[in-house]
Amino acid sequence: MVSSLTHRHSTSPATPGSWFLLGVCGAGMKSLCNLLLARGDRVAGTDQDAGALRQFQHAMSGRVQILAWDSLQNSPQLPGDHVVRSLAVSPDCPPLQHLNPAVPVLTLPQALGQFFSQTRQLCVAGTHGKTTTAGMLWWILSQCGYPATRYLGGELCSNDSPLPTSWHSAVIESCEYQNAFHSLSPALCVLNDVEPDHFDWFAAPEQLQASFQQFVSTTAADGTVITNADCPLSLAIARNSGVPFVSYSANAHHLADWQITQHVQFPGLQPSRRDTLAKPHPSRFQGQRFQLQRTDGQSFSIRLGIPGLHNSQNAAAAFLAARSLGIAPELCLQHLATFPGMQRRFEHRGVWRGADLIDDYAHHPTAVLATIRTARAVFPGRRLVIVFEPHQLSRVRALNTDFALALARADAVLVLPVLAVRETQEANAALEASQQLIQQINSSGGHASLVKNLDQVPGTLDYSTKPGDILLTMGAGRTNTIHDEIHRRLQRDSAA
Repeated sequence: MVSSLTHRHSTSPATPGSWFLLGVCGAGMKSLCNLLLARGDRVAGTDQDAGALRQFQHAMSGRVQILAWDSLQNSPQLPGDHVVRSLAVSPDCPPLQHLNPAVPVLTLPQALGQFFSQTRQLCVAGTHGKTTTAGMLWWILSQCGYPATRYLGGELCSNDSPLPTSWHSAVIESCEYQNAFHSLSPALCVLNDVEPDHFDWFAAPEQLQASFQQFVSTTAADGTVITNADCPLSLAIARNSGVPFVSYSANAHHLADWQITQHVQFPGLQPSRRDTLAKPHPSRFQGQRFQLQRTDGQSFSIRLGIPGLHNSQNAAAAFLAARSLGIAPELCLQHLATFPGMQRRFEHRGVWRGADLIDDYAHHPTAVLATIRTARAVFPGRRLVIVFEPHQLSRVRALNTDFALALARADAVLVLPVLAVRETQEANAALEASQQLIQQINSSGGHASLVKNLDQVPGTLDYSTKPGDILLTMGAGRTNTIHDEIHRRLQRDSAA
């Protein structure tokens, strides 16, 4: 067994106990909840989103005690020895107003720092690709039998990937918002790229860079930083970290240690996988192939079952990270080829009225553009219809032009009101911001229109969807529920 993965004893990261999670339906909190349950802790939780809370309660099948948000407003005691709040939950929220001061309240980053304090932390950071790259790295390690659990901001598209209960190592998706990743201590750091984002926290690009620099520089001296040389800022941060680093490039960057070359995107879906089920399955796509070549001429042919040039970059990062941990290259290649993909990352959700349904988490212009380009490559010549829910007013306002230029590449765009998370604005601000985005899309040569809420989307699509269309939902909020509603309609129609 590889020494770099086995120099610590496999110990539980902290003493099991009872926990109460505020904002339990958020992706990060769900992951923490699953880790706590896997360790044997008792968990209770609540969330301001009553609909999401009901779905979460159903999915947990009684393993988590669920309390209504409103029922906790005057409670001096919350169930649990420890209380954790999501960063999306204000420290002044009603459930915390009357809480006994003796009860410790941790933020999610603080809780993760404690939870993984005795664990070898394999961290994946960057503005884009964190979930997929971390998922790929964990998949390689798990398929090789190495003891690593995972903390990801999403679920794998596989029904046979339960959460491991080994605490020796952990692949951790490491978020920069509110400097959350500063609570971690990476033994390995993957830095995909760094772009302006989270405008409600990073007021200037210099603050964003400083935050990433501080995080990457805490990587263990005997560790490695894997970075994207196509992002000048990431490359500069890696150079200034004082830690050995390895770089990769998809654009023939002359300073990169490794180059992605001979990239081939295979169009279409696997013929036997065009079903109408909206459930998580391994990737239905034909996938892609590319060469990863080192400056000394060493080369590896990588095959992926998921599409997109951005995913070839994610795979290169995961491959190099696994290699730095001592995993044999042939094992990395073997298991990358079977990586099932991540839910809500260009996830095929089925076929409806002859249209292919795709869901993606893209909520930043760079990710939106990458997703559209992937859709055009996988489904050449087909009409592309996008349903987009902008995420966060500050992001949409700061990047309005970039969003518009990306979305104008679709044949039609339905824009929902902005999901104004973590923001206090007047009631019509979300609608006005989306109307401004629509105007900018149409001025850029696109074809965009407004739908006022999620409930209106399926009815709108009833009249506009044509056989052969690609229906692509995008956003970090609730657009995935559109597919759930379409699936319910299919079930009702088949039962009628």
